[in-house]
Amino acid sequence: MTRYLLPLAAIALQSCALSMPPEDTAGEAAFVQTGAALGQTVRVGAIAITPTALIEDSRCPVDAQCIWAGRVVLAVDVIGSSGRGARQVTLGEPFAFDRRSYALMSAAPDKRANVQTAPADYRFLFEAR
Repeated sequence: MTRYLLPLAAIALQSCALSMPPEDTAGEAAFVQTGAALGQTVRVGAIAITPTALIEDSRCPVDAQCIWAGRVVLAVDVIGSSGRGARQVTLGEPFAFDRRSYALMSAAPDKRANVQTAPADYRFLFEAR
């Protein structure tokens, strides 16, 4: 009987955790992720981000072995309470705007050897902290 109750309890706890995001002192979610295509504006925390150009995608293809993991560099327009600004952001590296920290957390699809990804097929995931 207990072997059936443990999985049910885990599912119940997981659903509670997903429905109640942590909050900071301003009452906003402390951890927010939002995805966007090139040219698409998305709200990320207190700002709006528009990816405008893929500058570099030197990631190691998932079907290859590499010495260096590579990186993704993206040009974005950012709009917040302090105005508008253009930035170059690098995958996994935080950037500041309106006295908060944001980051480009992922780029999809994964890079593959001998496959050229069209710029319109990319999706970028941003995070506000």
